[in-house]
Amino acid sequence: MDGIEKIIGRIREDCTDQVGRIRAEGEENVRKILEAARQEAEERANDILSRGRKAAGEKTGMLVRVAELDARKNILAQRQNLIDQAFSAAVDQIKALPKEKYIELLAGMATQAAPDGVGELLLCSKDRNEVGEQVVAAANTRLGGGRLTLSGNVCEDSTGLTVRRGDVDTNCGIDMLVRLSRSELSAQVAKLLFE
Repeated sequence: MDGIEKIIGRIREDCTDQVGRIRAEGEENVRKILEAARQEAEERANDILSRGRKAAGEKTGMLVRVAELDARKNILAQRQNLIDQAFSAAVDQIKALPKEKYIELLAGMATQAAPDGVGELLLCSKDRNEVGEQVVAAANTRLGGGRLTLSGNVCEDSTGLTVRRGDVDTNCGIDMLVRLSRSELSAQVAKLLFE
């Protein structure tokens, strides 16, 4: 679990870097949505008032509530979009780590998934060619003489790795780890973005 916690910590750090920009964009988008919704509600209310005060009195309240509900719905959708962008940005930052840090990250995931040092590592084609041997060497060093090997096969994830031990594959893909951590981290990301 320590590797996942490190990944979660890195994701938190990466998300924090994006918070300022995303928060400013979010606040501006929220302001625009609210302003448009308020403007639309006022226009609807004024139109009804011109046709008759009694009918307008009844409909104005309803239209304002509908407009407010629409505004809330739009705000929630925009907030969800910003949270999605934050997670996407975090994954992109992990993918853009300097080579040495990326090797250490993958080696850490491999040692967590194969603590006894036995298994083969499947990396995506790009990572296999660029850093595969270094990841295996770093993981085996961490394990104090582990017997991890680089598989001739590749995994389907765009980043991260899969540890194969016999018929059992442990998916340590970054996208998958982010998906698994998303429900836990979404509230924290939202707090950073919107408070």
